[in-house]
Amino acid sequence: MPTLRLIPYVLAGALAAGAALAASDPPASDQLAVSLDRLADMLEQGGPAVYAMLGILALAFLATLGAFVIVIMAAFQNLPRVARPLADAFATIRGGGPTQREEALRRENTALRAEVETLTGKVSVLEHSEEEHRRIVGVLLEQLEAANINVAAVRAIYRADPVPA
Repeated sequence: MPTLRLIPYVLAGALAAGAALAASDPPASDQLAVSLDRLADMLEQGGPAVYAMLGILALAFLATLGAFVIVIMAAFQNLPRVARPLADAFATIRGGGPTQREEALRRENTALRAEVETLTGKVSVLEHSEEEHRRIVGVLLEQLEAANINVAAVRAIYRADPVPA
């Protein structure tokens, strides 16, 4: 929380410093030329400071070049993931309606729903058929029992119970 209170004070100080700098006399017009001339003289004289500066600049250049290569590689690697949504968004905005991919998915979804409904109907028919077969077998077993025939083994098989010995 103290950090949040510090931010307005820092911004106010920076604003005051900027206003003071703006109110001061402008720098001389030849200041940049003098600075560049001094830098050129220093580079001509050479020395360890110049070589250290050139080494740092070379490392900075290589680091910047490496960063650009990494960014470009990442952009090419992520291009397939970005291209499809951008193309769909562009087609939707331009055409004012759903894209071809959305239409294909909608048609596939409709076909799959119809297939699920068909399979549900077939399962229902099979369940009713099984129930009807159970009733028929039950009536036949009752008639066989009425004729004094032992049907315990058939009932056990029908119910998937262990067969009595």
